[in-house]
Amino acid sequence: MGLTQGIHRALQLRPQSTALVAADCALTWRAFADRVARLAGGLRARGLDAGDRVAMLAHNGPCYVEYYFAVLWAGGVIAPVNVRWSLEEKAYCLADSGAKLLIADSAHWGEAGELVAGSTELACLISVDGEDGSLPAGAVGYEALIADATPVADARRGGEDLAALFYTGGTTGRAKGVMLSHDNFIANSMTALVNLGIREDSVHLHVAPLFHLAGGSRVFTVTVAAGTHAVIPRFEPELFLSSIERFGVTVTVVVPSMLNALLNEADFAR
Repeated sequence: MGLTQGIHRALQLRPQSTALVAADCALTWRAFADRVARLAGGLRARGLDAGDRVAMLAHNGPCYVEYYFAVLWAGGVIAPVNVRWSLEEKAYCLADSGAKLLIADSAHWGEAGELVAGSTELACLISVDGEDGSLPAGAVGYEALIADATPVADARRGGEDLAALFYTGGTTGRAKGVMLSHDNFIANSMTALVNLGIREDSVHLHVAPLFHLAGGSRVFTVTVAAGTHAVIPRFEPELFLSSIERFGVTVTVVVPSMLNALLNEADFAR
């Protein structure tokens, strides 16, 4: 079984139900699947082959969820980059993973340009936001890439095929890339479905960084359940609480420091 199977199942059961919501985005499962297939086609057109790594340097957003599945749909491997690392650490991660393509948002364009310029492996920089004319030199616009691409068939990788490289915190040295297969994530999702009660009517708020496994693994769980992904760029107490109300959030994953900030939010009681 592969991680893209969740999309196929959602298309059969809930094609017009909401797959993904954010401040400026609302996609049904049918629309989401189309964008994933088109982005996969765009990545293939930019030279992505089976097993190639695609890196992401960005804050949370709808594009991050699309990135997860488009890379897998195209037969590739995701390699998220920790935005909190130094430039040297980011360069090491990209070189160690062997990333061929890099997707970055405008908050990280400067670094992304330096990383591409200093790499012999990275073939392309894809910019998530920004209009034509404001993109970094040599970059391809994310939305233009999707609009111009021909949808491709799902590569249907699964089982022990490599799905992702997530890097450890590096507290005892350089961060190490942990190889995780489709089976690894499917097994994790099966337990999370039970432990967190995620199901098709669940709305999960992705607030933990999607470059981190704690946040990233839930992307797969929600999709396996054919639930709804809600995404905000970062954790801020007011934004977090208002998003729960706005999107009808039923489940999320936070850490103790976030809970403490919420309890100390001046308007928490309301």
